Amino acid sequence: MCGGFGFANGVEWFATQKIDVHESSSLNWGDRVNQVDYIAKLNLILKHHPAFFAHTKLALIQKNHSECLVLLRHNEDYGKKLLVLVNLNCTDPGEAVWNRRDTGFKEIFMVDLISGATVKTEEEGELLIFRLAPGEVLALSPDPEDLKALELSRRDKSEAPERVYLQKLKARVLSIRTRMNGYGNITGIDIEKEALEFASHPAGSSGP
Repeated sequence: MCGGFGFANGVEWFATQKIDVHESSSLNWGDRVNQVDYIAKLNLILKHHPAFFAHTKLALIQKNHSECLVLLRHNEDYGKKLLVLVNLNCTDPGEAVWNRRDTGFKEIFMVDLISGATVKTEEEGELLIFRLAPGEVLALSPDPEDLKALELSRRDKSEAPERVYLQKLKARVLSIRTRMNGYGNITGIDIEKEALEFASHPAGSSGP
């Protein structure tokens, strides 16, 4: 397993029946009102946006005591940040508040990668404020190109992202090394190069 995210029967918090996986309770097959597009968009963001890649740093940066969370996701390797706003209250609106210095964003206009809408935050000194509807969740990027990149990625029909495929190859090479040589120090060994050689010639790669 490479790790990942899963959804239970059409998303469990909207289920009106006890979840029964094999009987598919609450999947609501064929209904006009469904969450197919939303789940597809979430999977697209998880699969392609660098803020959900390995080594991403997470920080809760909300500055008030409401039921709204502000999560900053920062992947330094790719130079990408994403601000996730969540209203945990499904009956009342709330304000998400954060300090602009915690994000490094200069922009007050950002694009929501889930809905595709451009949103504007309110300013109070160094604080930025956005009023969320009950249960609302936004994934805000200061870079409009992120949304365009996601739309282009819809054409990608691969089951796993390239980085995940490469990680699986590296894990296989390390497994072979361990089986042949036991545990040891791999400093100075180019595992990625060996992984790519293994992918090209599984039976004839140079090996450990």
